[in-house]
Amino acid sequence: MLEKLKSKSAYQLLEEYNMNDNMPINLDELVEKIGIKVYETDFTKMVGIFNGVDKTEDEKKKILSNIWGMLITVNDQIAIFLKPGLKQNGKRFTIAHEIAHCCLNDGDINDIHIEFRHTLYSSDTKNIKEIAANTFAGELLMPENIVKKYCADFIVPEINAVAKAFKVSVPVASERLNYLGITYINMENSNNCNK
Repeated sequence: MLEKLKSKSAYQLLEEYNMNDNMPINLDELVEKIGIKVYETDFTKMVGIFNGVDKTEDEKKKILSNIWGMLITVNDQIAIFLKPGLKQNGKRFTIAHEIAHCCLNDGDINDIHIEFRHTLYSSDTKNIKEIAANTFAGELLMPENIVKKYCADFIVPEINAVAKAFKVSVPVASERLNYLGITYINMENSNNCNK
C-alpha cells in the first residue's frame, strides 16, 4: 500500500482514486480506498515515551497534548491516529497532512516510520518536511482545477465561503488561494482583500 503512494502528488492520488472532481474531497472515502486505518487516541497517555527525559509529568503531557495526529507505517501498512475532539476542519487537514507524509516519504518502505503533526512543529517555517506536508494537504483538500472552477463563479470569492465549501479552515483556504494567485475578500474584515 505504501509503495503505491510513494512519490505521488496530490493530483495523481486524487486522479488514481477517481476523486479529482469531488468538492469537497471526501477523505473518509479516500482513506478507505487507499486502505489506511484511522483511529482516535489520547496522546497524553503516551508519557512512557519520555522515559529517561528530564521533564515533569505535566510537561510531558503538555507536549503530548499538542499532537494532533500521528502516522505509523509498518510493513507497508498505514495507520493514522488523531487527537480526540478535533473539529471537522482540523481532522480533515491532519489526515491530509499524514497522507502527505506517505507520498513524500523518501525512506525504505520496509522500515517502521512514524510522523507527528504537532502544533509546534507543523507551523515551523524552517521545517521543510512539515511545510511540504502542509502544502500537499492543501493541494489534496483544495485541488487547483476545482478551486479555480469554484472561484470563477464569483467576481471576488469570499474566503469564509471558500473555506466552508471545501471544509477547511480559513487560514488553509487563504494560504491555498494565495498560492494559486486568486484574489479574495474577507467579509469578516471587509478592509482585507488579498492577492
